[in-house]
Amino acid sequence: MVVTVKESITFTRQRGKPMPWIALLALTCVAPVGAQAPHVQTDWSGGAGTQGPVQPWGNRFQASDDVAWRPLAGQIALRSTPRPAPLQNVIAGDAGHPKSVAVGDIDGDGVNDIVSPQPVTDISNDLGAVYWWRRQANGTWAQQVVDGDFYGAWYVDTTDLDGDGDVDVIASAYFGIDPDDPDGLGINGRFAWFENLAGDGSSWEQHVVGGFFHGARYIDAGDLDGDGDIDLAGASELTGGVGEQDADIAWFENLDGEGDTWAAHELETHAGSGWEVHIADIDSDGALDIVSCEDGRVAWFDNANGDGSLWLKRTVSANLNSLTYADIGDVDNDGDLDIIGGSYQTAQIGWWENTAGTGSVWFPRYVVDGSFGLAIELGDVEGDGDLDALFTKQTGGSSGAVYWIENTTGDGGIWSPRLISLGFQSRPRATFADANTDGRLDAVCSDEDFAGNDARQLCWFDLTQYVPNGDLISSVLDAGGSPGWETIEWEVAENADTNLAVQVRASNNPSNLGPFMTADSSGQNLADLVDVEARYLQYRLLLDTTDVDSSPVFKELTLETRANGDADDDGDVDTTDFARFNDCMANPGETPDPPPPMTSDGCLDGFDFDNDADVDFHDYASFSLVFTGA
Repeated sequence: MVVTVKESITFTRQRGKPMPWIALLALTCVAPVGAQAPHVQTDWSGGAGTQGPVQPWGNRFQASDDVAWRPLAGQIALRSTPRPAPLQNVIAGDAGHPKSVAVGDIDGDGVNDIVSPQPVTDISNDLGAVYWWRRQANGTWAQQVVDGDFYGAWYVDTTDLDGDGDVDVIASAYFGIDPDDPDGLGINGRFAWFENLAGDGSSWEQHVVGGFFHGARYIDAGDLDGDGDIDLAGASELTGGVGEQDADIAWFENLDGEGDTWAAHELETHAGSGWEVHIADIDSDGALDIVSCEDGRVAWFDNANGDGSLWLKRTVSANLNSLTYADIGDVDNDGDLDIIGGSYQTAQIGWWENTAGTGSVWFPRYVVDGSFGLAIELGDVEGDGDLDALFTKQTGGSSGAVYWIENTTGDGGIWSPRLISLGFQSRPRATFADANTDGRLDAVCSDEDFAGNDARQLCWFDLTQYVPNGDLISSVLDAGGSPGWETIEWEVAENADTNLAVQVRASNNPSNLGPFMTADSSGQNLADLVDVEARYLQYRLLLDTTDVDSSPVFKELTLETRANGDADDDGDVDTTDFARFNDCMANPGETPDPPPPMTSDGCLDGFDFDNDADVDFHDYASFSLVFTGA
């Protein structure tokens, strides 16, 4: 590394005599180094079990009791228990023959909205539609249009496809207007995404990703080629039936990173109907793979090179019949991804254990009886740290049902089905979501009215109620020597029935951190609570409620620290701090004259990097790295 010396400073020792071993060293004066990065935790999705010390917190914590961390990403709430009976709430009594349902914050107001398709709105003009339903302040829902010209609309989902920070919509269209039209990209069975132009759902632009996919049923999003943008994968049911398209499973490369230009890549041709695709890292190699649900078979395509250039198909199960459905998740809580699913004509639901964690060996396990199944989705309903399942089925020619299936033992060994509703007309679809922003997972359902009875509703079911109290304790954080703790801040949503307490403790011994001290409010000075020079720190959250329908929802904790070397506490390390470090080296154990704005420990607060109670040549090495930005 080439270093340009712009200023040389000689440090002196007591009695003013130069220190020759330091005098030979020159430090580069660069732009002042900013304050030390704060310690932040916003993600607990890795779960409990990491005591620490850790640098930084990451997505783990030490332990919790009756606190939910898995149901909804980026938040902590109280655990919940099943209601005596689910409570139904109607979104729309007539939602236009919805074939599927999805959830996302379309208008960016912090509240989830609902997205649904309608294959045909005007058959004489060959029109279909994609709608979104805005949740109003009074709890009702207002219909909005994403696109009123998407004939054959079938499956919808939400994602930020163009990376601009708002929620877009992806969709498939099962059929089109004229399958023989040579220019039928916009009118045949196809995959598309809808750009949320203003970020609030007020204006949209349709982008066709791939056409001539007659029978397009399912679409999923993820970075399949590892280039940092979102690609898509799709499944289509009708092989070789329309135009030139004969692929059941395909992925679409986002060539420009903005979703304007796409390249289609076939993964499977003439191998039976393609029902679903899911994008997930099955073999834990850091690259996203594709799981396919085909006619009677579940398989996965190994993204062998990590960039989408080579796909190796592996069979999970070929013992299913007809329409096949699945979802992906860590069912047994062993750290790798498993697959749960079944088919319409298979008598039971099962899950396949990813025994080796690499997708090379799959062991089938029984869940519950599940004939005439339509779809399944995984989620932590009760917030107890394991994945349950949301299951929809057809119970007769003109009726359907939705269940959630509790992972009773937490490892996929024993399952207990719980009925949500039998009151569907025919073929319901469902997804887990927090429909009313209360911190719990609900079941959002669509009824496609296959029998033509004009029910065609969207609704959601409140499944659980909160326990009265719980707590979570973080991993022990190692901030290094002389961290200089300053403030503690957090973000939480509360109401009059809920309460959150934040506690901290710190010491130089990670095995004996002492008692927890309770912070009065967000932004409090940590000097009121702990030794601000202690190397190790841990926090604890205490949550409680007097209302079974309310919980404090905790989202972020931030610890601000003084920058090591920033003796004057002005937010940067500059030549003023150089001069003061020189004084501290010359007069160890004394406060510099004139004294900088330090605490009573003087030099130690600003420059004792190795926390050995003096400022010496060991600290000089650390200070030089901080000053130069190295």
